[in-house]
Amino acid sequence: MDLIRQPEFIFKVVNIAVGTLLEAGAIGHFIWRSLSSIVIGVYALLFGAVVIALEFWTPPPEYTTKLYRYASFLYSFAGRGVFYFLAGVLLLNHYTLLYVSGTFVGFVGLVYFILEFVKMVEVPPSMVAPDHDDPESRPVWSADQDS
Repeated sequence: MDLIRQPEFIFKVVNIAVGTLLEAGAIGHFIWRSLSSIVIGVYALLFGAVVIALEFWTPPPEYTTKLYRYASFLYSFAGRGVFYFLAGVLLLNHYTLLYVSGTFVGFVGLVYFILEFVKMVEVPPSMVAPDHDDPESRPVWSADQDS
């Protein structure tokens, strides 16, 4: 029971639920059988796989630096919130399952975005950025880059 009250456990469960709903939304889009729906389904399938993989698997340092370099938005509440919100909007289509999963994913995205500015909880372990001393681990774009 004590495990449920820990914020990192709650974030892990929410992120796994978001990944699972993205996978369910991908299956729902594959059923519709139009080109745009299949493309959205492929994206939702990839997004869900990445979200679930980041919760269950800790990548080696060389993969972590590459992931942070090209997808640094996954390491902040605001970035992950916008990502979840846009992925949820992509799911809103055709079936009740897609509306429910898209609404839940979008709502989680809004909550994550708000958590970036409220600072009520610590960043969960799956969202901790790698060491910034390595020049390869810096994001491709950043506001504090040297000119």
